[in-house]
Amino acid sequence: MEQHGHTDGVLSPAFAHGSIIAQIDPSGIDSNGSNCYGALMSTATAALPHAPRWSIRLLRWAWTVTAALMFGQSVLAGLFMGGAPAAFDLHRDMATISGIALMVGIATTIVARIVSRSPRWPIGASIGLLGLMSLQAFAGFRSLVALHVPLGVIVIVLTVGLTVWSWRWPSHCERQEKQPVAPGAVDERPGVTTPSR
Repeated sequence: MEQHGHTDGVLSPAFAHGSIIAQIDPSGIDSNGSNCYGALMSTATAALPHAPRWSIRLLRWAWTVTAALMFGQSVLAGLFMGGAPAAFDLHRDMATISGIALMVGIATTIVARIVSRSPRWPIGASIGLLGLMSLQAFAGFRSLVALHVPLGVIVIVLTVGLTVWSWRWPSHCERQEKQPVAPGAVDERPGVTTPSR
């Protein structure tokens, strides 16, 4: 690994991939402050381009499992209100599991922000979702069905929204990383230049 000098006061590290040197500069950071290549730089070290992938996978699967559990909650609630008393105990137990899954989702969202430079807003949205779920649980224990059911619908919609975001957010970066660039060619990926030999 070799390092170039400062450009406008910012260090521009370079990564050697075989015979191609890909130089990542600050222009690779998008309008949300997210870097597609996970290149969180310092004067001494440079993040590896593929290092954040594990955090992206954790983020996606944590929210997918949470969304599936939330949907299962709605099915069990419908069965109970439709005259299946046994579904009530399952609904109550799954509420606890769903809460744990949601907290795991919040944790993976925070990790994705730190490691992969994901946007900040999903952290606030997921914490707000936890607050709504707590209020929904309170309404359920108090048998406030008129409040419990609408809150359940809102919780499911927001969970699905965060799940969709988790699968869509880094995809454009992944497509850009998979595109090969020949030495000397113009690289259209933001923040990456591929000089000729």
